[in-house]
Amino acid sequence: MKNKKERGPGPETAIALIIRVLLRVQAKWAKWMERRTANIPPNGMYLLLLLLVLCSATYNGWVIYDSLSDRERPVTFVNGSVGNGNHNEVNDEKKAAPSQNTIMDSMPKTEIQTQKK
Repeated sequence: MKNKKERGPGPETAIALIIRVLLRVQAKWAKWMERRTANIPPNGMYLLLLLLVLCSATYNGWVIYDSLSDRERPVTFVNGSVGNGNHNEVNDEKKAAPSQNTIMDSMPKTEIQTQKK
């Protein structure tokens, strides 16, 4: 039987390595952002924060309003494997040349239906 030392790093070591890498990336990002924002005055930072909050609130409000409004929207259903099993069917309006056997011929057809709410 092998010793623990011979088995290689355990899950605790892998998790510790991942945590160290994430902390290193976070520290580099923080230093980079600190250098970029060092020349912005405090009032400018407040203005940027206010702009960010207003944009976020506006977008979230629009998403909530849009989800609660009773507009008619098309609902799309996808049904797989439609037809009688003949995957080389041709519409009456379109007379296509016989297809060569390809990967697409072996795949089941799907039908997309659109209904109003």
